[in-house]
Amino acid sequence: MASASALAQLVGQSVSFVQTVILARLLTPTDVGIFAAGTVLTALLTDVAAGGLQAGLVQRQGDQADADETVFRVTLMVGAAAGLGCLAAAPVIGIIFNSRTAGLVAAATSGLLLLHALTNVPEAVLQREFSVKRRLIVGPAIAVSYATVAIGLAALGWGVWSMVAGTYASYTAWVISLWTLTSWRPGRGHASFAIWRELARYGFPLALAMIGYRVRTAVESLVVGRFLSTAALGFFRYGQRIALIPQIGIIQVGATTLFPAFSRIADDPKRFAAAYLRVLHWGMIGSAAATGLMIAAGEPAVVVLLGERWRGAGVALVAMSGLSIGSAVSVVAQDVIKAHGRTRLINWFTLGDLVLGVSFLLILIWPFGFVGASLYISLTSLADAAIFLGLAQKVVTVPLSKVLTVLATPMPGLLIATAATWWLEHDILRSDSHSLILAVTLLAVDALVFCLIYLAVLTLFARSTVITIVRSVAALIGRFRQRALADTTTSSADHAAPSSPSRQSAESGPLYQGHPLSAPMHTRAITGPALGAASDPRFSEGQTAVGRSTPMSFGAHLARIWRRWFLVVIITLLAGLAAFGSAARHAGTEYTGTATLTTVSQNSSPDQTAALSTGYVAMFLQPSYQSTLHTELRLPADVSLTAQTAAQSPIIFISATGPDSVMAQRAAADAAAEFLRQVNANLQANRQNLIGQMRRAVEADMKAGAIKVPAETDMQDRINAVNADPTSDLQMLQANAGVSVKSSGTKKTLAVALLGGLIFGALLAWVLGAASRRLSSPAELMEKARIEPLVVIPPGGGATAERQRERQLRQLAATVALLNVPKPTVVAVAPVERMPGTDEIAESLARYRADHGARTILVHADGTPAPLDAVEGDFESVALRWSLVSSESGGRMREVFPVSDPQDVHGLLGMEHLGNLVASLRSRADLVVIQSPAVSESAESYMVCSVADRTLLVAGAGSSADSVLAARDQMERVGVSLLGVAFVERPRRRLAATGDSSKRTTATVNSQATDAWPSEAAAAPGASSQRLDETKPGVDPSSRASRI
Repeated sequence: MASASALAQLVGQSVSFVQTVILARLLTPTDVGIFAAGTVLTALLTDVAAGGLQAGLVQRQGDQADADETVFRVTLMVGAAAGLGCLAAAPVIGIIFNSRTAGLVAAATSGLLLLHALTNVPEAVLQREFSVKRRLIVGPAIAVSYATVAIGLAALGWGVWSMVAGTYASYTAWVISLWTLTSWRPGRGHASFAIWRELARYGFPLALAMIGYRVRTAVESLVVGRFLSTAALGFFRYGQRIALIPQIGIIQVGATTLFPAFSRIADDPKRFAAAYLRVLHWGMIGSAAATGLMIAAGEPAVVVLLGERWRGAGVALVAMSGLSIGSAVSVVAQDVIKAHGRTRLINWFTLGDLVLGVSFLLILIWPFGFVGASLYISLTSLADAAIFLGLAQKVVTVPLSKVLTVLATPMPGLLIATAATWWLEHDILRSDSHSLILAVTLLAVDALVFCLIYLAVLTLFARSTVITIVRSVAALIGRFRQRALADTTTSSADHAAPSSPSRQSAESGPLYQGHPLSAPMHTRAITGPALGAASDPRFSEGQTAVGRSTPMSFGAHLARIWRRWFLVVIITLLAGLAAFGSAARHAGTEYTGTATLTTVSQNSSPDQTAALSTGYVAMFLQPSYQSTLHTELRLPADVSLTAQTAAQSPIIFISATGPDSVMAQRAAADAAAEFLRQVNANLQANRQNLIGQMRRAVEADMKAGAIKVPAETDMQDRINAVNADPTSDLQMLQANAGVSVKSSGTKKTLAVALLGGLIFGALLAWVLGAASRRLSSPAELMEKARIEPLVVIPPGGGATAERQRERQLRQLAATVALLNVPKPTVVAVAPVERMPGTDEIAESLARYRADHGARTILVHADGTPAPLDAVEGDFESVALRWSLVSSESGGRMREVFPVSDPQDVHGLLGMEHLGNLVASLRSRADLVVIQSPAVSESAESYMVCSVADRTLLVAGAGSSADSVLAARDQMERVGVSLLGVAFVERPRRRLAATGDSSKRTTATVNSQATDAWPSEAAAAPGASSQRLDETKPGVDPSSRASRI
């Protein structure tokens, strides 16, 4: 259900983003600005009508029916009155913004206040119930209804009214979905003035805070729309809308989850403080990433998705990027204060937000204009966050140093990733200068690079956080594969193993209700029935398993990258080759000449002139016009032309880039002059056409009997007026605005590309290693499977490596010897998957215990039959088709093989055969070691392990973490008592090439027997002579039987 809820929220956000992009293509900045101006009063009165009563309902613990009825009646009456007030004040909106359409929009949207009043109580009821259906249905319904209606009507040419209709559609869908989901209905309680007074006392500071925010929003709309332009307000609002996309997700989480949850645990200070820090931490991690991406690639992303005419919105987005961090902190701190019921503290926030916000706006807009107005949003949001943090410290017992540490954790990653991505986008990729598909691909590259660098740096400061993120991504990728594997394993084992009391006991516990993988991973551990309180006190469960992932060391991270060194080398070389080719292609110095034009705005408003300039730039940048211009001016192929506007001014910059300064300046001046000539010629042609129409109209009137002199005089006046109106004409400001020089810097470009390729390759190798479910080291076994290995078997090789290998094998033998189980002991060794080195564990364990003086029997129950003519030594039958082989030297270790038979050898691995075999061997040995088939390949492995006292799972480098988890869980389900998991490291290539790793193991055993166990020295020569028989003609030296 949690994944479905997250998916629903993702769908809602995706729909909102898509409709934002499509509407930007269909509407103009002026349309958006008029809608923003017309809905200022509606947004303000919406918060007045709510009055903070909804939050009071969520926080209230008693008299729910009466409280719901009270809030419903109050908000309905206030909403209706506010709607009428908004309708009456609509003409004032038109006068303030000097737009009749804005006044009509204000009047048209007044009905939204009544619809909003119908949502307060159902929303509060669903929040109290932590309703998942609300997130699954209501959010997507609102987004889809608005997008469908607004986009459809905008495509039909409705303009600003398409957004009005879309808003009504979304409110209607909101009301219908809420009332459908909730079982509450009016009339079930009694309205009470006392209850209203209590709720109003609680909610008044919240309502005041919302009203203060709306007042500040109204002031910013008035300042930007009145003193800049309506188009500037459109850019401002659209940039703000995109910047608010992360904030909307944060607010939804806070409203539907955080606030109700905080309210329930407000009486537990320790739990509340821990939850506060945890939520604040994750909020900062996500919001810092959103802020960095906006700064690094916000402007080109807006241009690519919305079009060149919306570049102003991209500038606003970059300036407003601090909104994400400020909102994340403010929402968490505000919910903390609300949960404790101390809403009066929020009055300080209201005062600070209004005063600081308006001050920032007025101070910044004067010297910096549109950019300053956008920057004030970030500064105000960060100031609000600081105020809320200070207020939250009054109700949460958390040291300020811990809070600051949480806030500072993502900052190094934010700064480094933002700087690197900014350089990549603005100096190399320049996505906004390419076609749409390529531009979107380059933006995806920007986002990928940012995420990789951000996570890599974050690993140094919050490793567990990165592990959680990577594991979540990997879990999404491997979830279906894991379930399929678990289903297959469960089905095989259930058919293979009969029910037993131990299995029934295991399945009756809470861990095994339903699917074997249904329990959360952090609740799983390798703890069989015998590893509880009755276990040997010298061994704890912590030796074999942990309940959470263990952070990897820095060396383990480097090893993860080194194992994919070829990928790092390839990416580095490709980056170097690409940089070298680009540098060779653009070798030398580039010169950029500039000429400036301006749009005549004698009878046009500033926003109309800015929109006209943007249109001229778009026309100049058309590929077809660029080709025509190159042909007419006879420009060389290595000269490129571009154009851009200066923010919201009527100035147009025409630039030409080429290998020669004179050529660049001449091309820029010629292109500007030609563009000016063509535009003005077309405008003059339109004027002449209009004059011709007037002449023909006057001539027609004269033929009809009109007086000649007055008609001609009136016509001449109108012709003079047309000729005297230069509106929309272009004028040359500077034909030669200067030449800038840019050196190609081949060496620097190549060095930076190689370094960037190296870093990117290393990050990609690390991410692939983290996302892969294949294990390559013991550290990954702890990280991905949350299992601490009982012992790690190194690959061996040189003298030092062999001693390490011997030490680990002796540790395993000692662990088995100290098991607190009745003697003789039966231990099964079960490899999870057949990997190099896993087959040697059982034999090495048996030989070490034999060298220690224990009577040991190694049972080869992995399904491989032994031909009798290949066996050296004495043998006897111990069970049906099982033979016990004793070496001729009389050593303490003996082996049991399944005898060759035409029948299927897997039939010998049934419960009855295995039970009889183990019963007959217990009287002959102190330790019986059973080599089991690979768990992932044979269902009989569960039956082999079920007859043993303990089972050792063996995982090797290359094993799947999902397979290890599935094998462990299923072993516990069938009642197998697990000793732990041994991890076999990857054999070195030099050793693997010898093809006979068993010789190395045997030599080690014999040398250890001679050095450490003098009493067994007589058996060692016999063991050595055994190996000499491997070279006999007709005997396969690699077969198990030939080693006897």
